[in-house]
Amino acid sequence: MHPDLAWQNYVVAQCAQAMIGLISHSIRQVGCVVTEQKVELRFFADRSEDLLEDIDDICFELDVLLDSNTEIAVSIDSESLDWSAPGLRGLYSAKL
Repeated sequence: MHPDLAWQNYVVAQCAQAMIGLISHSIRQVGCVVTEQKVELRFFADRSEDLLEDIDDICFELDVLLDSNTEIAVSIDSESLDWSAPGLRGLYSAKL
């Protein structure tokens, strides 16, 4: 089941809020897929300890903003995100 557009837009806005000040130089792109009970954050980035710390901080902030009622999943891709993928909403793309 697809979540309604208002819920998707709310979660995307909360994701953007959670990322403020936490986008390091190693992060090239961030997207999310929103369902009724879950948000999956997708990162195109160079994996490092700093990156994992930043992602943990983003997830913590997002969990607080969503009142701990939504599961948060994370994937780190080694290739550019496909913005045309079904349900993928763009949050951040670095100037390359």
